[in-house]
Amino acid sequence: MIRRFPVCVLLAAVLFAACEKKPIASTGSPVLAKAGDEVITVADFEKEVQRRLAKHLPVPDKAVLMEEMLVRLAAVARAKQAKLHDDAETKREMENVLIAKLRAQELEAKVNALAVTEEELKAAFDAAAGGLARPAKVRLAILHLQADGKMSDAKKAELRTRMEDGLKKAAESPAEGGRGAAATGFGAVAIEYSDDQSSRYRGGDIGWLDAGNFSYRWPRVALEAGYALEKGQRSGIIETDTGLFVMMKTDARDGAVASFEEAQHSLRRELLAKKRAAIEADFLSDNRTLTGAEIRTGVLSSVTLPPTPAKAGPVAESTPPALPGMNPTSR
Repeated sequence: MIRRFPVCVLLAAVLFAACEKKPIASTGSPVLAKAGDEVITVADFEKEVQRRLAKHLPVPDKAVLMEEMLVRLAAVARAKQAKLHDDAETKREMENVLIAKLRAQELEAKVNALAVTEEELKAAFDAAAGGLARPAKVRLAILHLQADGKMSDAKKAELRTRMEDGLKKAAESPAEGGRGAAATGFGAVAIEYSDDQSSRYRGGDIGWLDAGNFSYRWPRVALEAGYALEKGQRSGIIETDTGLFVMMKTDARDGAVASFEEAQHSLRRELLAKKRAAIEADFLSDNRTLTGAEIRTGVLSSVTLPPTPAKAGPVAESTPPALPGMNPTSR
């Protein structure tokens, strides 16, 4: 039968043994408890008390606290006996914790102290004055009926007739105006006479575009026609490789150069980001210098990387099995 002793008896035995034999940890502090190769010293015990006080955590009776620490130590010792600390993923997680603590110690105070002066802001504004101009904006609505190059002339004629019907309906029942994207443009007509799924339920509205910018997904010829319109006007039918378009300019805004007051907030963020990047670069450089970090190129050259797995190609369509009594070669 295994006899179970009260915690206080076990602790007393540990303390008595410590006083009698006075085992010494590598730190020079007397050992209070041991589990596997792990130990708890008097200094460890005192640090745990201070840790709890600093975090406003309750500090129990020392026998209870010792038992809590011993339970934790035993779990750590078991994990090490199981070689869990040698697992590659565990090592990386432990390294990440260490790196995070080093960054907090080395960088946090410096980053928090960063500031951008008024002089730095004004200098950045003067240097970027040309790049702070806001481009003119144009808001467009579209009708788009899809087509492709294989469509016959008769089908294209039918498509044009359909678009003309849509324009007639748009002229007879113009959008009522008011709030919201669908209140302008082609109104409800876009639902029936446009294949552009992202805009057809919004009166054909495709939002604000930078005037003169042709990098959007719609054909250049359609955008050119839209940009050239006066506010409230619509284009004729524009034929493209992807189908028919009609453009309408629903609104426009002139371009302008941002004032210092408008630009200073974004400039401050940019300058702070640059300063943070400089501190980060110094931190990484210092780590290499202070640790004597180096790459042994001779050893590296002898290392062979495993082959990179080939990307899977498209799955070939499988041929269905032949029907009973059917000659497979006759399919």
